[in-house]
Amino acid sequence: MQNQQNSPVYKSSDLSLVSAILSTHKAEIVGSQRITPYKFEFLLYPLDICLELERQYINGQLMVSAKAISDNVRLLKSLTKGT
Repeated sequence: MQNQQNSPVYKSSDLSLVSAILSTHKAEIVGSQRITPYKFEFLLYPLDICLELERQYINGQLMVSAKAISDNVRLLKSLTKGT
């Protein structure tokens, strides 16, 4: 899937990871799609920033607010309920 600028997007179904990436305010959610009845995939942009933030997250180097992550988890869950 591509965003309006015809650039590739980052895709993940990991709620914690997506919440952490959004908490940095360096990426934005551009869509979501249902993969199975109980699983969603979230689409974020820009791809290169998301890949770098994912690397930091996996390596335990991404420092973000726990409150921001919690707020983003609620946001993402509300998106899934609206679909």
